[in-house]
Amino acid sequence: MKSFCLIFLIAYTSAYSQPFLESGKTLDVGDEFVELSILSNTANPKSLSQFSQVQLQRQFGLGKKFEWRFAVAAAQSPHHNDFSLLTGLQFEFYRNSNWSTSIASTTSIMDGNQIIPQNKLWVAVSNFSDQGIETNINFGFCQNTLSDPIQPFAAAGWVVPARNKLIHFETYFQPDGNSAIQIGIDLSKGDYQTLFMIGHGFSGPAFLSVVRAL
Repeated sequence: MKSFCLIFLIAYTSAYSQPFLESGKTLDVGDEFVELSILSNTANPKSLSQFSQVQLQRQFGLGKKFEWRFAVAAAQSPHHNDFSLLTGLQFEFYRNSNWSTSIASTTSIMDGNQIIPQNKLWVAVSNFSDQGIETNINFGFCQNTLSDPIQPFAAAGWVVPARNKLIHFETYFQPDGNSAIQIGIDLSKGDYQTLFMIGHGFSGPAFLSVVRAL
């Protein structure tokens, strides 16, 4: 399992959705990964209004280089109940002992505010150092909703072992002030990870996320 794939669910929702940070390494044939996230966030940048979100994702290793995923999310904002359903495919075209690189695309349908980008195409590069540090870099294009323009984005993150825990650090960059920085800790004591993240949007207040591998 990818120790950093929990981050897939940590993202801004609403119409100002952040890109997701992804691994360049796909799951092996027959492997699967299921995770649940709970997120509290602002309704939009510079807003003091909050909403809550729950999202469930499942990923499957389809072949030596392919991974398929789907996710369903629901949120309650101050004036609307929101829903989003996503599916996508990832192709890993390079892997050696320390590096993995893949290209992926996802699309979603939704009702209400943006929860996960409606359309997204990206390249993910991952490095696994001999010291156990994971580095992930993403870049590509996303469209938050069909009515929004297609925008470039870039993201970078690191997972660093520290006293039998994992420290996560991430940065996101997207136009229109839609960028953020976040840090978290994995408090797992076994194979099922429990990740707590706090973050701050460059144009909004702090937010909190909790992710659990099932």
